[in-house]
Amino acid sequence: MRVKASNHKDLLAELDIALVSALYRAAGEPDALDNLVATLESRYNSRSPVGGEGLRDAVVRELDTIETIVDGQSNSLSRDPLERAVEEVPTAAIVIDPFGKVILTNEYGAELFGARPGQTFDFDMIDPAYRTQFRDFTASARLRGNGRRIILRLDSLGDAEDDDAPGPLQLAEAIIVETTNRDHGCIALRMLDIPWTATVDLQLQEAFGLTRAECEISRQFYELRDTGAVAGHRGTTLATVQTQLKSVFGKTQSASQAQLLQILSLLCARAAIDSKSRLASWSNPIGREATFTRSDGREIAYSWQGAQDGKPVLFIHGHTLGHIFPPEAERLFRDAGLKVLIPSRPGFGHSEYDPELSTADDSAFAITEFCEHLGLKQVPAITASSGLVSLSLAVEQRPDLISSLTSLGYIWFAHLPLEPSMRHYQRMVFRVSHRAPRLFKAFSRIAYRNMQSVGVDWYIDKLMGEDGVDRAFFRSGKNAGLIRAASHHLLVQGPEVYTRELTISRDPILRWLEQGQCRSLFLVPDQDRVHPFEDFKRGLSFGNAAQFAELPDCGEMYFYKRSEDIARRVIQHIEASCPGYISKSVPAHAAAD
Repeated sequence: MRVKASNHKDLLAELDIALVSALYRAAGEPDALDNLVATLESRYNSRSPVGGEGLRDAVVRELDTIETIVDGQSNSLSRDPLERAVEEVPTAAIVIDPFGKVILTNEYGAELFGARPGQTFDFDMIDPAYRTQFRDFTASARLRGNGRRIILRLDSLGDAEDDDAPGPLQLAEAIIVETTNRDHGCIALRMLDIPWTATVDLQLQEAFGLTRAECEISRQFYELRDTGAVAGHRGTTLATVQTQLKSVFGKTQSASQAQLLQILSLLCARAAIDSKSRLASWSNPIGREATFTRSDGREIAYSWQGAQDGKPVLFIHGHTLGHIFPPEAERLFRDAGLKVLIPSRPGFGHSEYDPELSTADDSAFAITEFCEHLGLKQVPAITASSGLVSLSLAVEQRPDLISSLTSLGYIWFAHLPLEPSMRHYQRMVFRVSHRAPRLFKAFSRIAYRNMQSVGVDWYIDKLMGEDGVDRAFFRSGKNAGLIRAASHHLLVQGPEVYTRELTISRDPILRWLEQGQCRSLFLVPDQDRVHPFEDFKRGLSFGNAAQFAELPDCGEMYFYKRSEDIARRVIQHIEASCPGYISKSVPAHAAAD
């Protein structure tokens, strides 16, 4: 269909006016993002007479202003009920699922409970007299029972230097938090005592002239509520503590212990009002993170799973959901004597990226230097989705790097006709990121703000689309902590990294695989709506050196739903392609759901 020049110009102007309006609305109203996506699809519809055209200068000029508006917005409390449960209190708080897995925590909770998302909550932290009640409460959340709130106390004696010394009275509330995207409630465990912070020390020193030593004994008295308990904690006599507190009584003009506690409580409450409780920053779920400095001075973080002294296997993660293997997969790697080494690619987690390099080049650079740092060569490798592109470029630079490959999930090839099969958001992201990168950068900033406002589950929902098999698995709550941690692994460094990452699929570099010198196994989910299995195999012309297999009954969540199956197949492939590499075989039967 041909369109007259004047009509074409009028149509383009009309669509761009609608686009600018939708961008401003979405920048100011988180709920307006769906309208922006619909407008972007209209503007970049492949069937539209102007669908392939770039942005006019007048629109580009508005993007800087829109990004400034988004960047200048303060981060108010999240609308995600799980995140609100830990943000709205000035005390230590943690959220677990009914099976005892940690989903998230605030900064105070991360310190007190020593837990990371994806780990198992230590029920021994609950006072023995309350543990049965707390376990019954978690069962009520799982079964959607009538219980909604209980008060309990922590078992603080385990942290005392002297097990016979009395511990502080640490009361906590447990509440059930309902969400729309899970089949059960989650449990928020929140301390009732307002925490002592460095701000209180400063106020005591400035307002009352207390010394550092007096501030410390005041803190212990506030937390333990009893001079005898303070003496037991400090390993001194009651008379010594009472003498030390006399000076504090005089400087604060307190006539009694009760009055001093009241003053200290008011100072803690005021400090808590001034500092909102924040979600704990991203940390590696397995807690084995180390870093090294590559030759350009940037830090790369890495961790490992499996057998500590096992034979090395390199794992290069992809775009988002596959980063840390669930415990059932790690157990199999450990039993097989394999140590899975996992570098965080540049921009993910705590690994720094180089804005002057392309995403693929930056990742390849980090991989080769990581392998040199650990002395790795001729090792089996695992990749997840776009991680294969990064590894491929690294192997072109270092041909002796890899001995065999297991690739998990599909790779986004720009030359395959995928758009008709894509989910609503995926289609828009793929199309706009390729056709209008500057516009997509602004969109990413708005979407990132939304994720901060309504929680990371919003991002995961958009990633899953309407796929029933994925949505059902996510609603079950299994591995919710690991899945959220994997999303934060990508999102923690901001929208720039997310935008950079999507460019990696534009021109995958897989020449070394096409040469057929590496025995490869490709494991892909059988419920992927976007990538046809046979088309994918034909697109990867790797000859007899490559094998392909589908993972049953799973889609985007394959990494978690089929983790045992994946681990078994990886181990079997390493046994077949790297003779003598594995000293202990793992049974070959498929994992149960």
